[in-house]
Amino acid sequence: MNLFPWLTLDALQVGGLLALAAAFGADGLHRRDRMTSWLGLACLLIALRHCVGLLDVAQIIPLTAADRLQSALASLGFTAMMFALTLVFPSFFPRRMAFWLFFGIVPNLFRCAFLPLEAPLSRVFYFMAMGVYLVGCGLTVIAMVRARRAWDPFGHRVLGGLLVTMIPIGVEIYLRVVYGISFRISGIGVMLMAVSLGASWLWVLTHDLHERLGRVEQEAAAWRGLLPGTTWHTEEDSILMAELFGADWAAHLDDRMIGNDGCTYQIHRVQNEDGTVLGWLEIRRENDPRSFLRGWTVALGMDEGAESGRVLGWLESWGAHVETWGTVPPREGPFPSVLLWLREPSILSVWRENDLARRRCRWIQVGGPRIEGPHVRLDKPLDEEALRAALQRLVVLNR
Repeated sequence: MNLFPWLTLDALQVGGLLALAAAFGADGLHRRDRMTSWLGLACLLIALRHCVGLLDVAQIIPLTAADRLQSALASLGFTAMMFALTLVFPSFFPRRMAFWLFFGIVPNLFRCAFLPLEAPLSRVFYFMAMGVYLVGCGLTVIAMVRARRAWDPFGHRVLGGLLVTMIPIGVEIYLRVVYGISFRISGIGVMLMAVSLGASWLWVLTHDLHERLGRVEQEAAAWRGLLPGTTWHTEEDSILMAELFGADWAAHLDDRMIGNDGCTYQIHRVQNEDGTVLGWLEIRRENDPRSFLRGWTVALGMDEGAESGRVLGWLESWGAHVETWGTVPPREGPFPSVLLWLREPSILSVWRENDLARRRCRWIQVGGPRIEGPHVRLDKPLDEEALRAALQRLVVLNR
């Protein structure tokens, strides 16, 4: 009888299974993943089983010892594979199914260790082990079908592949039980099953991480959209930041920066562990004497002359749009953001309302009698610093 084909078949299965055992075992230990660890152990045990088959075919060890070792290693490898499968489909297998299957093969382990192989009890234990294999395969098929119907991503992906990988295992069991022929090809099925499970497990983990990453990015974008200022990231292009602070803005970030528009900006930032910086931008007009009134309209009510020109210059230098009302306010509109009135307050009765205490416009009274109302009163002669401080308070409180 030519033994070369049998030696080659066992050798190929041993080499493939040992490579898978090393790969899955290292990955399981590195990531502390129990599923890939059990998968690596199953490949190792089945590889040892075929290694014993090599020694048997080469007549290096006795036939009886080879049968005992092969049967025990096959049972342990089957149990390790079932532990891996129950970790993949925990919701679709019966509870603690792998432990019950292990208890089912314990009699076979006892047979391999202590009983004569031809004894009647030994044959009973052997056929019990074959039944446990068939039950485990059947429950696996049922679990995968249930997982696919429940749209489980793993079950949806591996059902067809695992059914194909069980064919060599079923053929070997059938030939062994019915015809008593030892045709060791289950290692091929275990290799295909391990590759299918490992690749699909990696795909599911990667797919899940991508989905979680997408949700985190969407949430981060939503939170950044709720911030009152312009958000930025040093690894993202920002047209606004480049226009305000130049193309190399990311290289010279500071707590406060003056933009090309003349405004001072507060830079809120946080540095990530990878060295990137993100944050948001807040304009600080109230702290910049050159532009804190930018966007505000100020009505100036005073006699024309040097004093009026001096106050007008202050307001315009602070960025305000100034409307000169003179000594008589308009009866209806326009309605400025701030009114600076250097005349008798009673004259304002012709403008909008008679009751100054109810007036909602922000206004500053310079000199004259003290009256009630939501306004600021300054003494004559008008001082630049006092006026700027009053305007800053009004702008900040009513921004």
